[in-house]
Amino acid sequence: MITLSTFTAISKRLPYITSTMWARGFILSLLVVGLVVAGDRLAPHLPQMEAWVEAQGAWGPLYLIGFGMVLSVFCLPLDLLALAGGAVFGLPEAAVYVIAGLYLGQCLDYAIGRFFLGSRFLRWAETRPRLHRLREAIHKPQPSLLILLRATPLPASPIAYLMGATRIPYATFLIANLGMIPQAIVMTYVGYTAAHTTRLLHNSTHATLTHNILLYGGLAFAMIIVAIVAHRCRKLLFT
Repeated sequence: MITLSTFTAISKRLPYITSTMWARGFILSLLVVGLVVAGDRLAPHLPQMEAWVEAQGAWGPLYLIGFGMVLSVFCLPLDLLALAGGAVFGLPEAAVYVIAGLYLGQCLDYAIGRFFLGSRFLRWAETRPRLHRLREAIHKPQPSLLILLRATPLPASPIAYLMGATRIPYATFLIANLGMIPQAIVMTYVGYTAAHTTRLLHNSTHATLTHNILLYGGLAFAMIIVAIVAHRCRKLLFT
């Protein structure tokens, strides 16, 4: 049975966790700033996008969920799913759709890893030191520890493939994915806030001072909490 001591044993060989957190934060900041700066071109199209999504009815959320599954299969950043959902659908609906797309995409990765890649993926992982060390960590896992692992800012899709190829129980995999939900909600919040800021800067919407304080203050608070949780998870698992 894997315990915290197992993660401690491999911690010194995983120094890239912290650098991944900073790199992800930097890239996310660039995306948000780019969205706001490009507001001159985007703001006039936001109402059209929202009208198109509304006209799709039930298909609109399904498109977003399908987009998330495509991102997941090709190991692309799932933050794109949350940012797009928050910008187009708004809160709280987008958070529900993003979490659904996240879960279904990860389940698809797990199934591909388990039933199609299997030993071939594991042999390939043996040549990648980081994946090999993660395999050591998730073999015969405890769900509580895997939740902590999923709460860290490691790329989600390769871990899902690895979990499937390692054949951990499906129920354990589903429980472990709960660790990804807080970050998904915050990223959706970021997408919504970026779209709201774009509208404000180009006078396409109006909001009270109280609304803006609650919106931006809530975002800052949520990001701080998620960062603290991710940092604590990293310390518990890898120090």
